[in-house]
Amino acid sequence: LKSPRPLLVVLLFCAMLVFLSACNLYESAEDKNSDKAQMEEAAIHIDKGNYEKARKILNKIYNKNPETTNPRVLALLSNAVSGGIGLDTFNVLEIADDLSDSDTDGGIDLVGMVLGDEENRLTREEIKDKLQKLNGDGDGAIFFLEQIEDERKTSDHYAQSGLLSLIDTILLIGDIIAHDLGIDSIELTEKGIKEEYNNIGASFPYNPDLENYVVNKPIDFTRLDRLNENIKRIEKSIDEILFLAGDENPEDNTLAEIFNDFISEVTNNEGDINYDSLMVYINDLLY
Repeated sequence: LKSPRPLLVVLLFCAMLVFLSACNLYESAEDKNSDKAQMEEAAIHIDKGNYEKARKILNKIYNKNPETTNPRVLALLSNAVSGGIGLDTFNVLEIADDLSDSDTDGGIDLVGMVLGDEENRLTREEIKDKLQKLNGDGDGAIFFLEQIEDERKTSDHYAQSGLLSLIDTILLIGDIIAHDLGIDSIELTEKGIKEEYNNIGASFPYNPDLENYVVNKPIDFTRLDRLNENIKRIEKSIDEILFLAGDENPEDNTLAEIFNDFISEVTNNEGDINYDSLMVYINDLLY
């Protein structure tokens, strides 16, 4: 049986940092207004779910030096932003374990069940907002982790980046499907996607503009480019997750298995996503 412990280790990376930091908070006569003390205060807010308070504190530190590569402040910023979009790590853990033995697409259902409403539904505006906060230019959760220099990144950083990149990818796919159908909200599960097409008797792709929407827009960083950047981070994170868990194969670890299965289903023979492989992947969800 797969143990939930490795997944918990990975997903609660920032929470563990919070715990360790809180134990030593203000342990000396250090200035409570110092960056270090402020980071510890922000960490406590993150631990309590006060993400906006944490973000305000961390922004003051970050704005003094936006070129910083400090792993501590950048990881905390990433965690504050991802928490703010509704990424509940305990919920992720429970849902991932439940999905590991199901016949549904683990990646899509995981994201829909974690970030959607009680019916796993998100509006296109909600998807747009979460995509901006995940990988926005200069202030997204993924961006902050990517700002850490490679030689200073830990396995925890890579694992967290992989999780965020999976979420970003699934939200992009949800947006692409919503655009194809011309709908304002979508139930982001395999079952929900099937029903969206069945409800209007449509086959995929339905919108003749879809290829242009995926391959050519936005002009500066297309959706296809963004998907492929995410795939690289997800793939890199699998080895790091296995290292953290002490496992050898993705099949031995719930999160690594979800990542690995998703990559194999959505990429082509070269390990990339192109328009055709994306079309095959979404079509397969409908049958």
